Amino acid sequence: MKKKLFLFSIFLFGSSFGLDSHASWFIDTYKYQTSVHGDMSCLDCHEGVSEQEPHPDPEDVNRELSDFFDRDLCLRCHEDIAGNLEDGIHGSLKVDDPQKYQSCIDCHNPHEETAYAGTSVPIDLAELSEEDAQCMTCHGIPEESDEPETDKIISLCFHCHALGESAAKEMTKAAVPLIDSDRYSEAPHAELACTVCHLDAASFPHSGQALGVCARCHPPHDERVAHASHFSVSCEACHLQDIQPVRNAKTKEIGWKVQRKPEAPLNIHQMTKTGDTAACKRCHSDGNNLGAAAMVLPPKSILCMPCHAATFSAGDATTLLSLLIFLAGIVLMFSYVLTGSVSGHPHADWLQKLSLTVRSVFSALFSKKIQPIARAFFLDVLLQRRLYRQSPNRWAIHGLIFFPFVIRFLWGMFALVGSLIVPEWGPIQAMLDKNHAITGFLFDATGLMILIGTAFALVRGKLSRPKPPEGLPQKDYVALALIGGIVVVGFVLEGMRIAMTGRPSGSAFAFLGFIVSQLFSSGSVLNEVYGYIWYLHAVLTGAFVAYIPFSRLSHMIVAPVTLSIRSAAEEDHSDAHGG
Repeated sequence: MKKKLFLFSIFLFGSSFGLDSHASWFIDTYKYQTSVHGDMSCLDCHEGVSEQEPHPDPEDVNRELSDFFDRDLCLRCHEDIAGNLEDGIHGSLKVDDPQKYQSCIDCHNPHEETAYAGTSVPIDLAELSEEDAQCMTCHGIPEESDEPETDKIISLCFHCHALGESAAKEMTKAAVPLIDSDRYSEAPHAELACTVCHLDAASFPHSGQALGVCARCHPPHDERVAHASHFSVSCEACHLQDIQPVRNAKTKEIGWKVQRKPEAPLNIHQMTKTGDTAACKRCHSDGNNLGAAAMVLPPKSILCMPCHAATFSAGDATTLLSLLIFLAGIVLMFSYVLTGSVSGHPHADWLQKLSLTVRSVFSALFSKKIQPIARAFFLDVLLQRRLYRQSPNRWAIHGLIFFPFVIRFLWGMFALVGSLIVPEWGPIQAMLDKNHAITGFLFDATGLMILIGTAFALVRGKLSRPKPPEGLPQKDYVALALIGGIVVVGFVLEGMRIAMTGRPSGSAFAFLGFIVSQLFSSGSVLNEVYGYIWYLHAVLTGAFVAYIPFSRLSHMIVAPVTLSIRSAAEEDHSDAHGG
């Protein structure tokens, strides 16, 4: 694995520069030896390098490749080129402006330039001279058959960047903190070549290189670990030592900068432990200007699954208490059911009744009865066919509440499972990203539908007070109030999040939350209040879940079971009478 990463990093050097691949400090030995300059010594062009001290020179690494180019050096051997250019010719090209041809390396890589077509190259390459072999000790790209040369890369980097008293180190120290090589050996990535992460490190110019991309090797955390999707937060903001998270004023993304300590070594490679919330408090603390809640909030638990892409967790007090009450209610509900008799077993105790019931359910699921049961579940439970037949108006109002929950649940479950299996897949990340256009719009649209349905149900119940059709549950105003409260607080929470994070790109598609965000201005007060509103939302959700078994909403649990049993019984009846 290490060898593959090392070779991949070297490959990127050769492929990312195009015609400027010679800007890399590494040279493909085979391509050099088969090039038109392959029979020349390195020192024929790089005069004086062997006596240069220090080499490499920290003052040179940040220069452009063109700063090192000397046209006269090329013309020593290619003396006819200058005359041809004056005559308007360069190779097979007609030249109108000779000034455009003053820099040979704009088109030619001197380490890989091949001979004209039709000429041959030697199959058996000559051994490198002692001087050239010494150059290739540092500058040669290893062949695939070689052992990984991680130590060579690290040594090259540590020539300037490690603690020490050499001239190169002293010069580097004035610009950037140095690394304690002993401590570095204990770092998580110490066995990898520096160039695996610092892809552009061994090239000109050395400064201003792009940051490494952690996702090339590490998939993103699922929300159980990260507590929420952090797509706008760089990995380094959480995982590196001696850094300070900073927010980009334009993109609103959270990046980082090194906290420099005079005379102290750079510990950035040591990484931080992620087993607790200490790293979270870099951003999630009082007075932060990053748009982060001052509290470290828990991940969305199974309590949140009906509405959100949550996690298979139940570690916070709200979830534990709510589930405990909910399960107690389920036990009481089914203990009452088990007080009845079972056909053919009039003297069975409750344990035998439970065993018979479970056995009956599994035998039905793994028999031909599964088809009518599945049909009843789809038509009567998901599509609410029975309710529609008895009261189309009530079906429409009920549907405004029920169907958005189904949509959000299916969306969340697909995103959750996907984040555990293929977390790096773009569509999964979009489904988890609250600022993605489709995700933001879908969740606001379904939330608005729930609010409208809840309002219609309350108004219809108060004004007309119709007697519900026989066999249908009575209206439960406490449940409606809890649902409405959950959604209203949810929209307030979303508006606070959008305002707090600086209204990032895509957040406007969460149209209702974006409108609510206009009521708030970003600042430390909003950051500190956000956590309390989040817990209010969670407590209302927990109260609703705990209330279900003790309310008229218990039909949500009983009805699917009853309808499935009825469908299975009708199948038995049909078989008994010959279909």
